[in-house]
Amino acid sequence: MTSFGLFSLPRWAQGFAKQRVVFIDTITACYTCGNHIVFLNIDSKKRTVLQSPGKGIGAFTASGTSRVLAVSEQRLNPSIFVLSYPELKLKHELKGSTTLDYTSLALSDVGPYLCCYSSLPDHTITVWNWENAEIICTQPQAGKDVIYLVFNPMNWQQICALGSKTLTVWNIEKSDTHHILMKRELHLPAADGSLIEREGPPSHIVNGRLTYWGPQMPASAIAGLKGVRADGFLRRTPRLTPLAACWTPAAELYVGCQEGYLLLANPDAPSVRILYNPTGTPRPWK
Repeated sequence: MTSFGLFSLPRWAQGFAKQRVVFIDTITACYTCGNHIVFLNIDSKKRTVLQSPGKGIGAFTASGTSRVLAVSEQRLNPSIFVLSYPELKLKHELKGSTTLDYTSLALSDVGPYLCCYSSLPDHTITVWNWENAEIICTQPQAGKDVIYLVFNPMNWQQICALGSKTLTVWNIEKSDTHHILMKRELHLPAADGSLIEREGPPSHIVNGRLTYWGPQMPASAIAGLKGVRADGFLRRTPRLTPLAACWTPAAELYVGCQEGYLLLANPDAPSVRILYNPTGTPRPWK
């Protein structure tokens, strides 16, 4: 082992567990390997290995613009460590926003902001100012399957959260020093690329006559839903599986899906349309 900055560096580490690969600068990619972070110079093919500053490695992310990386621990009450690059010196240790573990981290390119998602027990999204080690805002019950977070590179107050079957944009609303997270969910197409429409108004019978089978009822009424839940009811249909998202300069999102579809999502509309259909079958745009 050799020392580097505040931490120890092993002489080698091999392997890749299909996790994220992030560029920390124009020629250096970094990824996790067991209990280490590997920095690979794509020109010289030279690797530098950094041992985890905590107990194990949970979630990991890096920002090439800010030249910082963040890594969480794998233990009870885990911390998030923010380090500078290439010095690999500890900037701050962020504590106290979850009990079990973090599943996703994201760093903003336009300020000292970090977003993290914690799983059980409360499924919380938290936004930090990592320079001051202060929590800006937090939102519990933010979804049960968030696997990927990404800041809008032009606006740190917009965050995209990908789930296994969901696409959500969180807007950070600010009033003086008070911040809150506002949710906007974008509905993905069905697994075959067809678009799923919301149910129309529950009044289906214009003439007031009963059918042979009795009064016609929307599926939301049959399910016993009321109010806002009934208005936004969608039938349970298999959806596309989002894998990655990228912001555009116009604050829209390109979304790549496991099934091979490429989507363009507009959080302001909100709307989702299909840019590329791998089956070649024409589909309507939403």
